Amino acid sequence: MRPLLCCKRLLEPSHSPTSAPPARSLEGRVALVTGAGRGMGRSHALTLARHGAQLVVCDVGGAPDGVPADPDAPSDDLRETARQVEALGRACLPLRADVRDLDALERVVAATRERFGQLDVLVANAGVVRAAPLLELTEQAWRETLDVDLTGVFLSIKAVAPAMVAQRRGRIVVIGSVSGRIGQPRLAAYNAAKWGVIGLAKSAAIELAPHGVTVNVVCPGTIDTPLIHHPGAPREFMPDAQDPTMEDLRALLASWNPMGVPWIPPEDVSAAVAFLAGDDARHITGTTLDVAAGWNAHYTA
Repeated sequence: MRPLLCCKRLLEPSHSPTSAPPARSLEGRVALVTGAGRGMGRSHALTLARHGAQLVVCDVGGAPDGVPADPDAPSDDLRETARQVEALGRACLPLRADVRDLDALERVVAATRERFGQLDVLVANAGVVRAAPLLELTEQAWRETLDVDLTGVFLSIKAVAPAMVAQRRGRIVVIGSVSGRIGQPRLAAYNAAKWGVIGLAKSAAIELAPHGVTVNVVCPGTIDTPLIHHPGAPREFMPDAQDPTMEDLRALLASWNPMGVPWIPPEDVSAAVAFLAGDDARHITGTTLDVAAGWNAHYTA
């Protein structure tokens, strides 16, 4: 079976990605991170905060099932992200928003400008994965994946770009995937969406470049988040195996990566995000940056 994401396990990371505080390269900047309730989104928010940015974090999650929810109230996960950002000494505004809803995103931008007076960085991170064989993939699952993973990025860019154009400065970092560079079984919708965001980002980079706004894509491989570690993950990745375990999954993923690790700490992806959000990347736009333990070396070009 062709690898789903990202060959012998040779080594493990020998350092902590947060062992030393980074230079405060984003001091005085304001960053918006979508899908920031947990996983990579939370990691991006915390990393940008360590680099000096003030944060606005949003996610779609609301109250638990059966509990009436304020449509604008942030989830407990999002509040926890905000708490951790504030513990680093940075201000954080948590807001509930669905990236499929342009009005909601525009309210987030308005609230950001009201609170901080500016918006300098967008990390378009929100995404979903629906795995199924092509002939079993439902239209609903297809539409939901494309709506969140592709249209959600388009709407996020559309919502923030006017403010960035007006201030003649901005950094947009889209979280893609190695799945946007290859074909894979059981991931037709996800592959289509992640291929799409690369083309979208390149077009946006060309259009926004005259206004001082850069647009780039970071493409992670398999990342050490709840998406990998939930109980159903072994079955999702190994549908033909009999009672696969997490150790089976770990061995499989490690066999796919030339660097021999099964997954990458989310902080490593966030470091790439922070670089592209900072002034050192001011002349980098329209590009993709792979953080994939060498899986990207399998690309044909």
